[in-house]
Amino acid sequence: MNVWDELMFRKLKNHTSDSISYFLSRLTPGTKITLQYSNQPPAIGVFQGFEDGNVILTNFNDFPGLVRIVPSSIHAISISE
Repeated sequence: MNVWDELMFRKLKNHTSDSISYFLSRLTPGTKITLQYSNQPPAIGVFQGFEDGNVILTNFNDFPGLVRIVPSSIHAISISE
């Protein structure tokens, strides 16, 4: 990858991360979401907000504790029912 491609990749990655953070910041804590991150299969969790720049989820794939995910690792997100 040349320098120009690397810069464009970083810009796109930052823009995507900012867009996902913006989308999540508009959700009410307690909203059930489905997300796909870091080449993992889609997972379901309950959005609780942000802490230290991380997305905080509960009941993530039935895990009873809190889960922290870095927004830049999230590739896709949707609101679940």
